[in-house]
Amino acid sequence: MASGPSLTFISLPRVYASMGGVGRIVGIVFFLALGFAALTSCVSVMETLVANCMEIFHKSRKEMCALVGICSLVTAVTICLGYNVFYFELTLPNGSAAQLLDVVDYISNSFLMPLISLLTSILIGWVIGPKWVIDEVEKNGEHFGRAKLYSVMMRYVVPVVMLILFLTSTGFWNLLFRH
Repeated sequence: MASGPSLTFISLPRVYASMGGVGRIVGIVFFLALGFAALTSCVSVMETLVANCMEIFHKSRKEMCALVGICSLVTAVTICLGYNVFYFELTLPNGSAAQLLDVVDYISNSFLMPLISLLTSILIGWVIGPKWVIDEVEKNGEHFGRAKLYSVMMRYVVPVVMLILFLTSTGFWNLLFRH
């Protein structure tokens, strides 16, 4: 339990409990702050979903907020029930034992985020082109001093780095380059 959900929701409460009365106060403050951080993150992520769904489905903000909110609530409750009603243990490719939240966290961090980073670097570097971003930055008369460096990085360096990150985080690197 070096990091992740297990550290936050299993190890830290044990640490706070061992601290006595002060631990309760510290634990309450920590989990309230964690709750506010989660809430603000959810608002920013859900705003993107709501705005895109409004555009795609031609529905009002209220309708899309309700739909996205209900889907998020169902997902959150399902994940919460992963520690009791839907409890299971699965060994992840990295060797750690995982419950439902750990599996979702692993898929997100080790597969989806590196894949989206790789695809985004290809989109910006080769499909849209770095010039579009440079033009956007310079739209109001600002100067993009490192535009040439940015172009080279986005076309050649970043996609290669993102590909290596994706291959290593998913474990494909070891399969491809096993000695």
